[in-house]
Amino acid sequence: MYRLRELVKSINKGVAAVERKKLLPNEPKQIIHEWSPNNFRRLIVGFDWAVIQHFVTSQRLRTLIERVDLRTVCKKDEELMDSESHKYKSILSSVISGRVLSSLEEIVFCTEEYPKRMLSSDTFLKDLIDGDTNYNTRFPRLRHISYCSCTVEKLWDLLERTRKPTELVLDAIKEEGIQIHHFIEPHIEDWWSGTSLRPQFYSMDSSILQEYFDRLKNEIVVAKRIERLEKMINKDDFEAIEKYSSTIILVIKWGFDLIDKGQQVFNEASVDCQTVWAQYLSFENVCQGVRYELIKSPEFIKVVMRIDFERIVKAMRSYGDDEDNVQVVQRFRDTVINHILKAEDDYELEINKESIAHSLLILQKLVGITFGQVVSVIYLSFIKYLTQNSVENAQYHFGRLKAHIPDLTYTRPMIEYWKDHLSDGVSKRAMDAIGANEVLVEQFDVRAKFIEAIKMLNGLSVAGDVIKDGFVGTTP
Repeated sequence: MYRLRELVKSINKGVAAVERKKLLPNEPKQIIHEWSPNNFRRLIVGFDWAVIQHFVTSQRLRTLIERVDLRTVCKKDEELMDSESHKYKSILSSVISGRVLSSLEEIVFCTEEYPKRMLSSDTFLKDLIDGDTNYNTRFPRLRHISYCSCTVEKLWDLLERTRKPTELVLDAIKEEGIQIHHFIEPHIEDWWSGTSLRPQFYSMDSSILQEYFDRLKNEIVVAKRIERLEKMINKDDFEAIEKYSSTIILVIKWGFDLIDKGQQVFNEASVDCQTVWAQYLSFENVCQGVRYELIKSPEFIKVVMRIDFERIVKAMRSYGDDEDNVQVVQRFRDTVINHILKAEDDYELEINKESIAHSLLILQKLVGITFGQVVSVIYLSFIKYLTQNSVENAQYHFGRLKAHIPDLTYTRPMIEYWKDHLSDGVSKRAMDAIGANEVLVEQFDVRAKFIEAIKMLNGLSVAGDVIKDGFVGTTP
């Protein structure tokens, strides 16, 4: 009881007695300034020490965390318990029943060195036994009432670590591995949203405290909204990766198979061939061929710059995709940005990157264009080989490759794309001369293009004056 008085004295410190006195029913209550019972955030009680923590400072409360020395009255309480225990008042019941400190978030009793009989009395909570109290209404911010096996000094350190408005000392206690038991279980998930301010009695409740609670609530609401959006985005990302990534990665692999094989054919061709038909197969010229198509649409290039490759790669790893697939995407990013568009700086400066789902849709289109151009360049190189000196020699040149290319399929747009490199009509006459099959564009899918391009590259590897083993790439 004497310790309770010391605690109440500290709680009311700076508030004049005239401000605290009970008034008659018809007597107007005086507004109290620079103090409010709603400015008490935490209450830590031990046998010989207690700690009070406030939300904000004021002219009357200069510090956020205040120690209360109970050592001088501990002996008196022990004597009272021994002689007149019926007069001893529970600290917890007294604090709760007063319904004054209604914004308290946490109440903790430290049991180390606390006499068991006194601890039992101090933590007695009549309201809890009766079960008639609605704590959500009386204490709208109360997260828990607990006791833990440590000293007040230990919790003092944890209070210093949990000063931020969004932090709970309860979480710090658990992190420290300190044993804790609850009188009132953690029961208000959105403890940060409730208040019981009384501005008609306390000026702080309509000014600095109101601002504090509103600001905290807004910060947490925004943070939780972002968290929910991120979860939604992650769900969308997962679905997008499942839907698009396998096809995109397969086509990228096919494209690199063709690019790598083309570079191999160029490297192993004679010097004369490298200056004629094989020149188009070098990595540099293939990239130039893709760039030739992309620069026709500056707006699409701007869209490409917004592909968030970094997030795609991160998401792929998070969802357990093979590292080989991740490396394929990273290589494609480097090829497009640094070798085809030569725009690394522009890409890095573009801050408005798309979501993963939208990035994958753009990437899908980009991969399709890139792959189509790679195949188209191979057709150009092949036709250039067939029409050396004269288109009339196409059948003769093709004869050297018959063992590797028994038949060939094409579409008209594909062989007529490179008009700047071929005489008018020569590509069609060359294809007719070797008996190639013309099909409609819609009949020639990505897999078919890859098969035809690989056949041509395997044939051209023989035509480069050095016969090499057939190239084995990604199986269609």
